[in-house]
Amino acid sequence: MNPKKYLPVLYHFLKKHKRKWLVFILLSCAFFLIRFPYEEAISYLIGQLRKNTKSPIQFQYDRFYIHPLGPSIVFKNPEILTPTTLTPFKATELRFRPSYKSLLQLKPGGILILKWPDSLLNVTVGKQQMDKDIEGWFINIKAQNFNPSFLSPFLPILSKTKGKVNFNINMLLDPRFQIQPSGNWSITGYNIQSQALSYTFPGAIGTISLPAFQWSQIRSEGEMKKGDALISDASLGEKKDSFQIKTRGVMSFKLMKQGFSNKIIPRLKSYNIGLEILASEDLKPKLYFLDILFSSVASETPQGWHYLAQVKGNAANFFDLSPVKQLPTLQEIQNPLEGDIYE
Repeated sequence: MNPKKYLPVLYHFLKKHKRKWLVFILLSCAFFLIRFPYEEAISYLIGQLRKNTKSPIQFQYDRFYIHPLGPSIVFKNPEILTPTTLTPFKATELRFRPSYKSLLQLKPGGILILKWPDSLLNVTVGKQQMDKDIEGWFINIKAQNFNPSFLSPFLPILSKTKGKVNFNINMLLDPRFQIQPSGNWSITGYNIQSQALSYTFPGAIGTISLPAFQWSQIRSEGEMKKGDALISDASLGEKKDSFQIKTRGVMSFKLMKQGFSNKIIPRLKSYNIGLEILASEDLKPKLYFLDILFSSVASETPQGWHYLAQVKGNAANFFDLSPVKQLPTLQEIQNPLEGDIYE
């Protein structure tokens, strides 16, 4: 019996009744979307997160429904609570749907969208080959008018931060960290206000207190290659702000899992950055530690105080300062013989 003889017959049958087959497929999809056990699937996903992160994550929401476009699963007023968060992480809406690109490639992947009033966070995740024998995850994170204080359940230091931030982050990540992450980022923010805080440094520096700051604009651009963060531009504030920081350079670090907890920790190896700080005269009493740390590269300007240097160091030693004529570019830091930037 040769099955190839029946293929033309089957083709003509399907062609003759194509409208009926289309209706049947659409009704089957609708039935699947309506009858799919979404709550059981959500419980399974939360269970997998708890198992892999070894953390009793709690996920709550007011209600959920299936949006026909996507199709997407939509949760209203979702809350996420972990043992490391003091308060629940809240949003007005969480939306999840499969990634069309991943479906076409027959690989796992999805898109998660978090919404707040006038703010949006979009996360795309999908499997991608990183090396011959290593398959990792591609992660894209985009945000529009994102308020950093939304992350205060995970980073309490951001609880009183205000402002709007737009960013686009692309990352290729190996969960086992046999290969260090690679990717790029672009961040811009407007009217950022930070709260006053203090930080205790080991050794003779002691505790440093920072006043509250307000920056009209912040920027950061760069990329990651084999454990090196290449910062092409990073700045806090503009000329009209009373406190400004600009920096460019290279920071080498290694991401790794710690012990049995499997927590991901960054381990700084070395850094080589150009640093420029401008502070108005009235801020000098509050930022007295700048003279302690950067007295050798300090100068006075009509607007206040100016600190300009190239900073080098590693995790084992205290940093080393070199005076420079101007803030070096990333290329000048990577190839110091090609530029005359030192005083």
